[in-house]
Amino acid sequence: RTGNEGTTVDLWYDGAVVVLWPETAELVMVGREGHKVGLPVLKSVAGDRERIDSARRLAASIMDHWNVQYDYGTPQFAPSETMLKCLQALDDAKLAARFIQEFLPSTCTGSEGKILTSLCRRLGWQPLAPALEGFLAAERGYDRGETWRAALAVWRDLCCHGDANPDRTQACRQVAEGLTDLMTHWDEVDRWGVMGRGGVLEILFESLGAIDRIDLLDGLLDRALADPQRYSLHQVLIPAVKALTPLDAAVENAFKRLHAHCQNQLAERTREPARFPTDWSMEVQVSCRCKACQDLQAFLRDPQQRTWSYRAREDLRQHVSHWLQGTDVQCATERLKSPYTLVCTKTRVSYEKRQQQYESDCDSLRELKALAAAAGLARSSADATPASRASSQARARVRLA
Repeated sequence: RTGNEGTTVDLWYDGAVVVLWPETAELVMVGREGHKVGLPVLKSVAGDRERIDSARRLAASIMDHWNVQYDYGTPQFAPSETMLKCLQALDDAKLAARFIQEFLPSTCTGSEGKILTSLCRRLGWQPLAPALEGFLAAERGYDRGETWRAALAVWRDLCCHGDANPDRTQACRQVAEGLTDLMTHWDEVDRWGVMGRGGVLEILFESLGAIDRIDLLDGLLDRALADPQRYSLHQVLIPAVKALTPLDAAVENAFKRLHAHCQNQLAERTREPARFPTDWSMEVQVSCRCKACQDLQAFLRDPQQRTWSYRAREDLRQHVSHWLQGTDVQCATERLKSPYTLVCTKTRVSYEKRQQQYESDCDSLRELKALAAAAGLARSSADATPASRASSQARARVRLA
């Protein structure tokens, strides 16, 4: 000992708590701690047939205290796949239906499709069909594009990765009616198209084609082709055409319409290349009538002058430069002597962007024509008429009947 230690303190407690519960309720108590504590225990006991009743009570208790927090649309924990695997081992359709309808909509990440398909195959497609309908319907209660995209990924796996069981096909057809409502809700919430739709059309083509719901696919495709703000030609439609080749015969006519729409749009956009400006005059609206702004307006309209300098204090320089935001005029501050000088230089940025887009559209048009030739879609534009679409829908109705 060095002599620098503190004084020894002894603490005595004269109170204690003893908690007793029946052995049969042990797992239920664990479930009350939530999914973080309960799921590992459930996973360890779900396959024990001697404790199957206790494991089922644990699963119900976990659901009673289910609480998965989201962080900007992404769950901090993704326990739904583990829970579905446990429910498959528990072999209880009632518990499975409750989880699918009440908890899966808010916690799915898009990876649960295969285990959910396996669960439905084990417990029966028809008993779980109402829960699957509730799953899609509950998604309309959220306003996150990530959640809806994950739900569509799960839906695609249900339709495309199952067996040839007629019950599966029938259940998926029944559930598919909720797709239109979900997509309508998505469009209503995302009025300005800020939530990307990349990959959505591919999911709709693959899933609805797999269960032969071409009538729904045609309706959803109509919405997409009529809504360029949400379903961008370059970010959504053209990538979908490329991803869906080679062509699935079940969705041939719908694909032809999509392909023809993209090809026609590109042909219109590439009719003429971007026009090179003949001089340096620019049409920029400057509503202020102060002396500096009048000089700026004269500079912008001058067909020869490329640069203009304005020496003034900072607030006056900012007043002038704010009219040039989003234009082809680049502004820089020259700090050689106070007050500093604002130097404005005209550029060809807009022309260069238009020319780059033109060249990109030409490349895309050539690629789509090559895809059409390889897939035997030489008559895609002719086949994509309203008459052929009506014929396709009629054939779909005959198949469904």
